[in-house]
Amino acid sequence: MTTPIIIDGGQLNDPPSFAGELLKAFGFASMHWARLEQHLDVLLITLNKEQVTKEKFKPYPNYSWSRKLDFFEKLFSTNSKLSKYSEQVKKLVPRLRELGNDRNLLLHSNCVEFIEGPPLSMVAVKFNILKNGNIQQQRAEWTAEQIMGFAGCVAGLNNDLNQISQEVLTPEFLATIFTEPAQGTRSHVT
Repeated sequence: MTTPIIIDGGQLNDPPSFAGELLKAFGFASMHWARLEQHLDVLLITLNKEQVTKEKFKPYPNYSWSRKLDFFEKLFSTNSKLSKYSEQVKKLVPRLRELGNDRNLLLHSNCVEFIEGPPLSMVAVKFNILKNGNIQQQRAEWTAEQIMGFAGCVAGLNNDLNQISQEVLTPEFLATIFTEPAQGTRSHVT
């Protein structure tokens, strides 16, 4: 089903009064996602230092969510000092990937309509660029309850990530990594 795209005006420019709960949920979800992504960036930027790798060092760039997760997983599975966390990371990464897909369809989409319902919902449309250069439309309807559920999942995964960060991002732990030669190898995101 193709949904008409609205790129200016419409309900987003003048939200109906019934959309307040959706807008609040969307803002809450956006803030939780930003916190999670910033948390992962801080962890990876802190650990991505020459002392941690035997390979040619590359500064941590701004990558896609998927590539950040690849880097995160590889870093914790190949560096001997971080390997004690590799099982936690292996369990965390698939859940982070799944939420990344939901995030794309919620936060990287164009809200084209609010539906009073029941249930109260919003229609979001996202375009995906295909390898042949064409675009494919993805459409989703999100209820306020689903958006709040997404935010709750994001907050939970951020808490799981924090269990690792609370140990790894301490001066004592970082001193063990940065004062001794690298043990194990680490592949970089390319």
